[in-house]
Amino acid sequence: MDRLCIEPITRVNEADAKVINGTFTINSRLLLSVLSDNFHYEVISIPAYDKGYSQVQIDPKITECNLKHSGHCGFLAYFQNQPAGLILISEGWNRMAVIDDIRVDIAYRRQDIATSLLEQAETWAYQRNLRGLRLETQDTNVAACQLYKHCGFVLSGFDRCLYAAIPENSHEIALF
Repeated sequence: MDRLCIEPITRVNEADAKVINGTFTINSRLLLSVLSDNFHYEVISIPAYDKGYSQVQIDPKITECNLKHSGHCGFLAYFQNQPAGLILISEGWNRMAVIDDIRVDIAYRRQDIATSLLEQAETWAYQRNLRGLRLETQDTNVAACQLYKHCGFVLSGFDRCLYAAIPENSHEIALF
C-alpha cells in the first residue's frame, strides 16, 4: 500500500482533517437481541438516507501529540498525497484507548484506509500499555459495524437512550 501514508495530526496538517467528507448512506440497521449474555443481531433493510457529522474539531492537545506521553492523539491518512481519512484517539479512564472519531472520505472508501487507521490506533495503545481499544457507533451504521467486527471488535453493550435528546438521531441505538 505504497499509495497510503499515515501521519500524526499536527498544527501544520490539521486543516487537512477539515476537508474529509465523512458522509455516508444508511440503508439498513442492526436488529439486536440478547440471549444468555451474548449479543446477536441481524441486518434489516430500511429506507435509505444520508448521514454526516459536523466538521472535525481538532483538540489543541492532539496537535501537540507525543505518541508516548499525550493522552490524546490523532492521525491523518493520505492516499496518493490527498487527505483520505482520520482517526482521533484518547486514553480512557479504564486504561483502554478510546476511538473518539474515525472517518474515511467518501471518495477513498474500500481502500483499507479505515483498517490501517485502526491498526495505527492499536499501535498507539500498545505503546502506551493500554489494555485494548473501544469505540461507540450506531445500529444504523452497518458498514462501520461490519468493519469493526472484521477488525476484531466485539459488540459488548448498547444504549437505547444515548441519543434520546437529539431529535434527528433519537431512533438510533448506541453500540459499544
